Amino acid sequence: MAQEDDTDYEDRNVIGEDSFSITIRPRIEVAERKPLDVILAGTGVSAADYQLIKGGSRARRLTLYKRCYIEAALEEEYTLKEIGENISLTAAAVFDLRKRE
Repeated sequence: MAQEDDTDYEDRNVIGEDSFSITIRPRIEVAERKPLDVILAGTGVSAADYQLIKGGSRARRLTLYKRCYIEAALEEEYTLKEIGENISLTAAAVFDLRKRE
């Protein structure tokens, strides 16, 4: 015959409750990243060129600054999409610019 279950399920933690998720998976600390605008300014770009880069200018003289910016932002663990959105480029354009020599 079937055995009767005497467990009180009302007092148990349920998936979806905060207490259950903290018990199973404690919160992971996320390191603070430098803002992308600070990283771009840190490349040594002038104020005028800074505005051109932010506006998506394709001037060749800005390529070196963009590459330095992309590498520094990747070190801070930004995605290609986040980097591109900050300087008005697509993620594919950021990838290509990074690989170009």
